[in-house]
Amino acid sequence: NIILHHGGGDLFEDFNVNEVIDGALERKVWLKSGGFIVIDYGEALTSIDVNTGKFISARNSAQTILKTNLEAAEVITSQLRLRDIGGIIVIDFIDMSSEDDRQAVFSRFKQLLEKDKTKTEILSFSKLGLLEMTRKNVSDGIVGTLCKTCPCCSGTGYIKSEETVRLEVERKIKKLAKDNPAKAFLIRLNPTIASLVIGKGGKNLGTLEKLTRKYIAVRSEESLPAGSFIVEAAGTINEIREASKPFKVGDILDLEVEEPYSHNKNDALSRVEGYFVQIVDGRKYIGSRVKVEIVSISKTSAVARIK
Repeated sequence: NIILHHGGGDLFEDFNVNEVIDGALERKVWLKSGGFIVIDYGEALTSIDVNTGKFISARNSAQTILKTNLEAAEVITSQLRLRDIGGIIVIDFIDMSSEDDRQAVFSRFKQLLEKDKTKTEILSFSKLGLLEMTRKNVSDGIVGTLCKTCPCCSGTGYIKSEETVRLEVERKIKKLAKDNPAKAFLIRLNPTIASLVIGKGGKNLGTLEKLTRKYIAVRSEESLPAGSFIVEAAGTINEIREASKPFKVGDILDLEVEEPYSHNKNDALSRVEGYFVQIVDGRKYIGSRVKVEIVSISKTSAVARIK
């Protein structure tokens, strides 16, 4: 039935629809008992895992498991309809040692599915304790409708660690140095990865230069994904040394003072395109923006004084 909404506010807000939609996009759904279910979508099937979410004592474990599984059965049937999950669905209820308990959960789940107007077929518990079923979906589901594949992880749900990416970047630099006759290179990286490649005080980058016998300059760019590796320039050492500097001595910059400088209690640090800028007497300005003048520049850092 369709009823006209006479309210003046947002319909979704008035009836908490937005909250329900947000919950339907979550991987984890909490149960009132403190347990939870985890829904994972795959190419071949959808898996649903049931967990107690808390410690179970030996004395009442069977009773708690049965209660959690029965509650999960209700939530799962609700989520199947809400998300319009279709295809093969495998449910991993918490292991039950009693055949009577398994039958109670199976019967309750089957009873709940009878309210679902979409065609479903449910099998009994397998030898591994899994409950398999199929459901004919009538749409792409709420995830398929409202979401797209993550560009960072390509839908896998995980990405490489920063240390792994650092090692990959170093291998690429070594290969570049071997294959390219240029004496120096300017590499553009994600800021976090750039910091790791350079290392504390430029130690890692110095080691890399000794191994490759090439001059390597690194600049960072906030918009770059962690795995990016861009060879911005190749040439002589003097060419790359000049091209890598984001500013020159005498430039006036408006910088945010970010953090204390560990080697001098009065100084502070800022960053510009991967360069560390040591701001003399800048510690008292941490969290603020100040105008500074660049007084010296090295390969990976610079020194500035407040104007």
